[in-house]
Amino acid sequence: MPNRFLCPKCHGQRTISCTFCGGSGRRSIAGVTIGNCKECNGAGQRRCDVCGGTGEIEAVQRRSGSYASFARQMIPF
Repeated sequence: MPNRFLCPKCHGQRTISCTFCGGSGRRSIAGVTIGNCKECNGAGQRRCDVCGGTGEIEAVQRRSGSYASFARQMIPF
């Protein structure tokens, strides 16, 4: 079993679209461009906050029996 997996947010691309400018790289008010986005410095891309820009995350160890105990708590017999 591999011990590293692709990041679920950026899918291994290491960057995501800037949420402040919508990926355009420009600040605008009512459709009028004011200047470059200060969050991404005009690039339109930001480093992924889940993987930190590596593109991979560590594997999570599953505990055996945790699903069964959860089901016992949720389903009364």
